[in-house]
Amino acid sequence: MITGAKKIIGKTIAGVVVKESDHFPKSQVFLIFSDNTSFEFYSDESEIRGNTDIQPYGLEGVKTYISRTHRIVQEFYSDLLAR
Repeated sequence: MITGAKKIIGKTIAGVVVKESDHFPKSQVFLIFSDNTSFEFYSDESEIRGNTDIQPYGLEGVKTYISRTHRIVQEFYSDLLAR
């Protein structure tokens, strides 16, 4: 159950980072918001899960989050993302 997803309503998506790994979680999709916060959807098999809350890290935090085991496979950003 994606309990924290309701907290993303009204936020402006400024970027998306997709990561994958051979470890849990197998795949992750991070929504990066214009206020430099993020929300993660993740999956190990067919069920997609979401974090329970908005995270206080933006683009750089997401890119380095568990970077030893997960690699970025796609990144997309809008002009709204202050980098």
